Amino acid sequence: MAPIKRNIGIIGDGPTDRIIFTKIVECILTEEDPSKEFIDCNIIELQRQTIFDLIQKYINAEKKNLSPNPQHLVKSVTGVLISGFKELLDQVDICNCDIIILTTDSEQVLNMPDDYFNYGIKFFHILSEAAINFYGAVLAQGYPQNNIPLVLTIITFPSTEILIAAARGLKIADYYNTRPLELKQMIYNVPDARTLSEEDLKSKALDHITLKGIENIFKNIPESRHFIQTLSTYKVSCCL
Repeated sequence: MAPIKRNIGIIGDGPTDRIIFTKIVECILTEEDPSKEFIDCNIIELQRQTIFDLIQKYINAEKKNLSPNPQHLVKSVTGVLISGFKELLDQVDICNCDIIILTTDSEQVLNMPDDYFNYGIKFFHILSEAAINFYGAVLAQGYPQNNIPLVLTIITFPSTEILIAAARGLKIADYYNTRPLELKQMIYNVPDARTLSEEDLKSKALDHITLKGIENIFKNIPESRHFIQTLSTYKVSCCL
């Protein structure tokens, strides 16, 4: 039997983030099937799309007590999803078994994992509402339900490197209350991400994204749980 091919578009902040999320997706969907006998992930980096600036504008407005309207952010993120959908359509035929991954770094420092529920979870709700609006928008443009991909969102606090710290089995409390640049330096042992080599990225991050690493992320990083659990359930549904 031919493997099930799934197109997965990834919207991220930059090359490193997209590579890391590519590995996470492939690990969850195919790690136990390295031959890709059952599921073949066709990962497509949607490099023209990002929500980083939108999120930062919203966060900066909050810091200035300007009471930003979350519906404005929802509308903007919906627009990015629509653009990403069309970029994906330019490259492959899409069905409702395909996925668009929407991810960004918040660059907001939390003191401990559970602080996510006090501050970060509102962004989960905003991005989820944007995904629902996206479905409605493309339906209104004439696309049938079976040609609309699943949207999975995740925003990390403060950055993707917190996932890597968990995947590596490090003492996660030591990596909270840490600014994004400092966190990158701690994880990769380099002055900044621009000096990160492919070899360092592989040995210090990608090699640790295994089923055990995913389990560690799920256990320690609250914002990862809906993303990982949904993707894991998606894997099961693909194989039914």
